[in-house]
Amino acid sequence: MRFGAALIQPGFLKAGTLELLFTAQHTTAGEATPYGIGWFVAKDTLGHRYVYHGGGSVGGSTAFGVDRDSRVVFALVTNLTEARLAPGREIQAVFDSVASGLRR
Repeated sequence: MRFGAALIQPGFLKAGTLELLFTAQHTTAGEATPYGIGWFVAKDTLGHRYVYHGGGSVGGSTAFGVDRDSRVVFALVTNLTEARLAPGREIQAVFDSVASGLRR
């Protein structure tokens, strides 16, 4: 969580470095990809800039995401090999609905 917090604003890394990490890359043919440097980059349902990554090993699966605009860090760790991480999107939807309600 501290690592995610360090990725929300410059300090641990320079602003230019953060932008470089979180900028979608392009193929040699010039097509945009959904991947920055080490991070999947996307926008959530509120249009917030969201970066995430997941992984796994024998006995565990993880998902980690940072909503750069609402300043929310999300980490999910399971003790299952090949755990389905799609339910983690439901947690993101809860954050979206709370943030949306705060804006009204």
